[in-house]
Amino acid sequence: MNAMKLTMFSILGLGVAFVPMARADGPSTRPDVSGINRQAWRALRGTFRADAYANLIYFSQDEWNDMMGFMQTVSPARANVLARTNLPVESPIRQGLIRRWRAYKFVRDHFLEMAQLQERRFTLEDDLFVLGMKEKDRETNPSSRTSDSADDLREKIHAKVTELLDLGIQEDRLRIEKLNRMLANANNTLAQDQAREPQAVELRTENLMGRFSHPTTRPSGASPHGDAGDGGSNAVSDQTDMSNPASGDADTPATVN
Repeated sequence: MNAMKLTMFSILGLGVAFVPMARADGPSTRPDVSGINRQAWRALRGTFRADAYANLIYFSQDEWNDMMGFMQTVSPARANVLARTNLPVESPIRQGLIRRWRAYKFVRDHFLEMAQLQERRFTLEDDLFVLGMKEKDRETNPSSRTSDSADDLREKIHAKVTELLDLGIQEDRLRIEKLNRMLANANNTLAQDQAREPQAVELRTENLMGRFSHPTTRPSGASPHGDAGDGGSNAVSDQTDMSNPASGDADTPATVN
């Protein structure tokens, strides 16, 4: 009996010990979700939850308001749930949503056609969010079922999922087209460089030869070793070409006695 009690206390103790560890990556305060449907809250977390181990990013209230304005247009159902929650900045939902918002803005600024597809993706995800809530309501509250039957809901969800997957294929096709254009431009540049290579080699060679050229005469009064000329046996005429001693006048001896 004592052994059984000891075992039970040990299990309870381990459970208590692991509770704070399991919540270490969560927000320091519990978000206020009063008045929010529990199923909608869980679905929202599944939609926008960020990687618990990702580095926190910081954003201003103005950026969050801009994002919420965008969500009201393309994803109104989820925006309404978000508007009724009080989430801390480090909330995985806020972190994940801000990351998606910044990624969308980057694509919108550089690839408008892809951004339009991403806007459609937000709307399709929102439609599935609503349909999923209806299906959950059917399961948990059979007495207050919606007008949609289980078969009707399944057909609508099937159509939305099909459109969502088709959207992913369109996005992949656009990426491939963009990469093909980049590859074609790179190939054209390579062909032009190859065609201009002989001319470029000659031009660069001439430029380098101009850098390496030396003056044909030595400055007045300078000796071959750079010291002042004293008129002695090592003195050389100013007219002597130091780069080629044999280039002087034909009547001038090659050496000075």
